[in-house]
Amino acid sequence: MATSSGHGSSGGGTATAAAAATAGGKAEILEKLKSLKELLDQDYITGTEYNERKEQLINQLTGTQTRKSTTTTTRTRSGSTLSSLISDTPPKVEPRAPPASFEGVHSEHCKLWVFDPDSGKWSNEPATVQIFEPPFARGALRLCYYCNLISNNNTKPGGVYVAKLSVDPYEERLTYFTDIEIQTYAKVFADRFNGYNPPKKVDFIKAFLLELDERPRSPLCGVEKFISGEYRKHNNNFGYVNDEERNTPQAFSHFTYEASNHQLLICDIQGVGDVYTDPQIHTTESLPLSTRLQGKGNLGTRGLQKFEEVHQCNPICRYLKCAPLHSRTLRLTLPTDFRPSMLGRRPTAQYPQSA
Repeated sequence: MATSSGHGSSGGGTATAAAAATAGGKAEILEKLKSLKELLDQDYITGTEYNERKEQLINQLTGTQTRKSTTTTTRTRSGSTLSSLISDTPPKVEPRAPPASFEGVHSEHCKLWVFDPDSGKWSNEPATVQIFEPPFARGALRLCYYCNLISNNNTKPGGVYVAKLSVDPYEERLTYFTDIEIQTYAKVFADRFNGYNPPKKVDFIKAFLLELDERPRSPLCGVEKFISGEYRKHNNNFGYVNDEERNTPQAFSHFTYEASNHQLLICDIQGVGDVYTDPQIHTTESLPLSTRLQGKGNLGTRGLQKFEEVHQCNPICRYLKCAPLHSRTLRLTLPTDFRPSMLGRRPTAQYPQSA
């Protein structure tokens, strides 16, 4: 079986061309198309967004592109050339294993942005990154590149990482920060889940941002450690559940709903084994706006209702004493100390604008 990283993209999940060609990959894309139409019918997305995302999914399904590529190159301060992020179509994806070495790969200076969930604040430090082109995988919203990261104070000691750059070079910068915050808070809930000693513990890969100062408009990209193994998507943010489902991922989603007093739900669970990446969070309107984590996949109350409709409690849900979602007469039995303040405060002034 081919090795994949399990590194997805927000709202879409990363699938290599080979994975998309499998029956399971096709079924998942068809399910996404169905969910996308429901979102349009429910007025959660506009007609323009629907058409754009539908085109991306069909391209994944058929392995085609609908627009002619006009990718250009730009010369950096050091004289090396890099593919420009401004192009009509993304570069061609070449699925492959991580490079044995980054020798000869261009090094570029950048800022490393790290989010602290306890304070709800961001900090940054200078770093150097080598991004191996072309991308090895693509999702509906992101292209994935292998990279080597070296922090100037050695807090990130190198090794193989995955850099996720938007397919859309004009994507709102706040989206990147929100994605990392969501994954960071998901990791906090994973630690709380593990505190109940379930049969299998879960984790989310620690994620952070790079601001690529040497590139036009100083683009941002999400970065996380490369995880080798078979990638699998367990559920999505609008009712999809993998036909060969395991108990742990679904129980974790249910746990987050109960442990937050039904104020949020972590879903779109995907990754390698029980090490997950690229989750989404649905939040209720009862949460303060500053803590609502308005990611692209946050469908609010409708997303929560959809989970309640399709979720089937399993032995781990019962072990955790999660109240059955289909019973309105039972009270919450899982002890919880969740407060909205646990999600921090997120002043938008923290987020840097493009150069």
